[in-house]
Amino acid sequence: MARLKSLPIVQVDWLDAAAASAGWEAAPTVEAEKPHLIHSWGALLRRTKTEIVIITDHDPRFGTVNGGTVIPLGMVKRIKRLGVWRAS
Repeated sequence: MARLKSLPIVQVDWLDAAAASAGWEAAPTVEAEKPHLIHSWGALLRRTKTEIVIITDHDPRFGTVNGGTVIPLGMVKRIKRLGVWRAS
């Protein structure tokens, strides 16, 4: 991966799939379950027509990243720009 020079810092509010439980449940309990609203923060590495990718860490010595999260755009409720990260 190429060394990064700057990336937008964003907050992403998105809906995550929810599991009612790890075992047997009554049907009404499962029917009542809703997706979970999640708030994620990070550097916006990529945005396409179908997904966004945010990262939490970058090692400039090797041009590598860590803490990547891929979020389908169909699940995104809001992307708020918080600032810009620039390489030192």
